[in-house]
Amino acid sequence: MYDKEATKANILKAFDKLRKATAPNDRVVIFYAGHGVTESMEDGREKGSILPVEGSESEILTSSISTDQLNKMNNLIRAKHVFFNGRLVWRLNFFKSNSNLSWRLTII
Repeated sequence: MYDKEATKANILKAFDKLRKATAPNDRVVIFYAGHGVTESMEDGREKGSILPVEGSESEILTSSISTDQLNKMNNLIRAKHVFFNGRLVWRLNFFKSNSNLSWRLTII
């Protein structure tokens, strides 16, 4: 999935498709290249999320995929091994959004 296809809905559908297609002895490699965002929690911890192509820092809860969600999806994949690899650009508040950025999620 590339660029405009890498919406939150399409990424979640791809994980659901992967969950249904895997068997207990399979090995899965997932590569994500795109943006991530980190939020500071009240207790001082930080919580990370990936930000799909339509994602917005002002709407993190509805437009991002949190590390908690990724872990839950990982646990639902029946494969023997699941390897997540990513090239993330973590957004900081002083960076401006660039509409020419390239997005890529590859599920092999």
